[in-house]
Amino acid sequence: KRKTCFLIKKGMQILFLLWLISFLIIEGMIYQNSSNDSFTEENHPHYLVILGAGTRNGEPSLVLQARLDQAYQYLQTYPDSIAVLSGGIGPNKTESEAQVMKRYLLKKGMTEDRFLLEENASNTRENIAYSRDTILSFDPAFDGKIVVVTNEFHLYRGKLIAKKEGLIPFGLSAKSPSLPFLLQNYYIREYFGVLYEYMIR
Repeated sequence: KRKTCFLIKKGMQILFLLWLISFLIIEGMIYQNSSNDSFTEENHPHYLVILGAGTRNGEPSLVLQARLDQAYQYLQTYPDSIAVLSGGIGPNKTESEAQVMKRYLLKKGMTEDRFLLEENASNTRENIAYSRDTILSFDPAFDGKIVVVTNEFHLYRGKLIAKKEGLIPFGLSAKSPSLPFLLQNYYIREYFGVLYEYMIR
């Protein structure tokens, strides 16, 4: 009986150590891939995909606002670029995240011809897959290159999913609001999201 308890304890310690190693490796990859890719006038992708991130009272959440502000800078820098605004209607909402995003960017001076709306996605995988289909419907000659616009903690998973969906992703990283414990929670949640992508998908 004592030997059995010892083996169980050792087994639990080994499992915890393996989990800790996986956590550190994945968090390291998330952190290392949290920065912008480099763009030039010659090589910048034509299409941005802005991933939805919740709304409140008809306005983008702070996290989503950061993404939109970053996308706005790109759209200003590259006037030939087009943004896919991706996000469906969330629980207890009456309009899609894409519509809220559109209204926010219009207020900043963008024109409607700079947007494609994708209003059905409810998670990151759907954001990417449905946005790809939206671009292809608009531009059958689409070469697969996109800029994934999201927050730093989410960029690695966004690009990982985009690659699985047959796209060639580049990253545009939006700085998250520095609210106490919020960013830490996002990074911890991303660990499980990335682990799911590797193990299940």
